[in-house]
Order: sequence, then C-alpha cells, then structure tokens
Amino acid sequence: MEDAVKRAQSEQQKSHDYAVLLAYVEEQPHGAFLEYKMVEDSTGVAMDTRGKAKLRRALVHCHRPYLVVRDTGYILSTAKTGGMIVADQVRGVVRRTRRAQGVVADVRGNHFTEMSPEAQVQLLFSQSSLGAIALAAENDQRQYGQQNRPKHATTDEAIALPLFGG
Repeated sequence: MEDAVKRAQSEQQKSHDYAVLLAYVEEQPHGAFLEYKMVEDSTGVAMDTRGKAKLRRALVHCHRPYLVVRDTGYILSTAKTGGMIVADQVRGVVRRTRRAQGVVADVRGNHFTEMSPEAQVQLLFSQSSLGAIALAAENDQRQYGQQNRPKHATTDEAIALPLFGG
C-alpha cells in the first residue's frame, strides 16, 4: 500500500512539474534563451535528465521550435533562426535515413533468401521508400544549406602578408 501511495505522489509531482514547465514555456517570448539553471530557478523543477525531457516535451507541446545549446539550454525560434532549425531537422532526417538504409542493406544481404515472399516485398518496399526519403531530404538539405551559408566577400585587391624574421 505504501508503494501505491508513493507512486501516486510521484505521478502527481511529475504532472505538476510538467504543468509548471508548460506555463513557463508559454510565457516566453520568441528568441528567448532558456538556460537550464534559469529554468530550474524560475520553476523549481530540477533540470536533471527527466527535467530536461519534460522541458523538451513542453516545448514541442507548445509548438515552440528551438535550437539546442549543448549542456546549457535552448534558444526559442525567431525569424532569423527558423531556417537553421529546419536545416537541423533535415540533417537529422538524412542521418536517420542513411542509418536505416544501412540496416535494410544488412538485412537484405544476410537474410533475404530466407525470408518469405511477403517479407521480401515488404523489405524491398521499405528500401525504395527510404531511397525516396533520402533523395528528398538531401535536396532539401542542399536548398537550406545554400540559404544559410554565409556569403564570402570577394576582392581583387592583393592581401599584404606580414614578413617574419626580417
């Protein structure tokens, strides 16, 4: 019985923490920097692994795209960072698709002849679907990569290099 009470209290605390984080995220302006320490101080929710997961869920629930600042926090989207956020997501899709294509190739190479005809068809369909996803994602990545790449200045002037030793 004590275990059930502890579990119920734990569940209540979890939902309370999540509700507090939802309210906190909703009131943040676009472009706000949500530093873990600041969030913990403002909300009282510990920013351990579970607290960070709850914060990410709250950001997704509130439809607030974000950039990750590793080991520090999140930056909420703005008009300037929106393209970078989308480009990061596309890079993730490309990476996961390549990994899935590798798994399909391994399964096909190791087990294709042993599989039932239905499973073979399903594997071939998955392989072609992943190919289409990879092609679309790579094209999208090229497009966003071009938009977000800084333009390099060009000059016809000679650049003076310092002379060392004399």
